[in-house]
Amino acid sequence: MNRQKTYDDVIKEFDSIIKKQYPKAKGIAYNCSAYIDKLLFIQSMELTIDDWREIRGDDYWEKTIDFSSIHHKKSLLNKILIYKKNKLN
Repeated sequence: MNRQKTYDDVIKEFDSIIKKQYPKAKGIAYNCSAYIDKLLFIQSMELTIDDWREIRGDDYWEKTIDFSSIHHKKSLLNKILIYKKNKLN
């Protein structure tokens, strides 16, 4: 039977993938898809369904439909960080 992965297991997997992708991103972490995925994972762990509804908003999909995968991830990460900052204030 497969054991459930721990937070640390998942982070190690991300780090392993980042190691492989980082040179392709020319040493710029923010251009590394796995790095963005890791940040999204960390930042979204405690978000509720209601949080996601507010983060994405009514026109989220219309605004992001033409984004590349990495641009879409960066946009989502930015929305999450802004949402969390505003929620704290």
